[in-house]
Amino acid sequence: GTWNIPGSEWRRTFFKRMKYIFSFIDQPMKVGAMLALGFFMIASIYPWKAPRSVWDSPDENANAVLIREFGSRGRLFLSEPLQTLAEGRLAPRSFRARGDLLVPVGFLGLPVIYGTFHRFLPELFPFFTAAILAVALLTWHHFLAGKVSKQFAFFATSLFAFHPATLYYASRGLLPNGAFLALAMIAITLLGDKTRGRLALFGSGVLIGLALFIRASEVIW
Repeated sequence: GTWNIPGSEWRRTFFKRMKYIFSFIDQPMKVGAMLALGFFMIASIYPWKAPRSVWDSPDENANAVLIREFGSRGRLFLSEPLQTLAEGRLAPRSFRARGDLLVPVGFLGLPVIYGTFHRFLPELFPFFTAAILAVALLTWHHFLAGKVSKQFAFFATSLFAFHPATLYYASRGLLPNGAFLALAMIAITLLGDKTRGRLALFGSGVLIGLALFIRASEVIW
């Protein structure tokens, strides 16, 4: 018979394992949770290993400084006594001099939101974006699994989760792109949830507002 030819046992084992994998994919909550957890662990490698006082981008550095300032003192400016001697010329990128103060010129949403959580979870803000994106992946997978086949939902979510751009902005969490995308994705899934009615609509509106607070220029798109 067919299974008596060389290699037949290997094929039998292979198809059994594939059947097991696809039966597991049919459990969307477990699959979504595993994808979200795996994504968060991979995206957290860079912020875990990188020094907390060194940032590759001036914008990331500015956000880190403002998050700490807002979280500890509740303000979005820095005092710089040397401005008097420098006649207002001393200002790093993403800041502008106003008298002896340095004030931000970028979007304030990320420092305000992350700075608020920084009060209760000090020095964990580099992981916030990866965590929000993990939640977005979980809700997105659950949403797709209810609209299309569970296999399609699994592969579509996996491709998005482990796309280089997604991992990049998740690991570089002080850039606004990842947080904006995550909040927008969760808002979309809530809009598509017809079972929760006004509560889902309200939650979606709040999340869209927070997303635009983080990166208001995206309202054009």
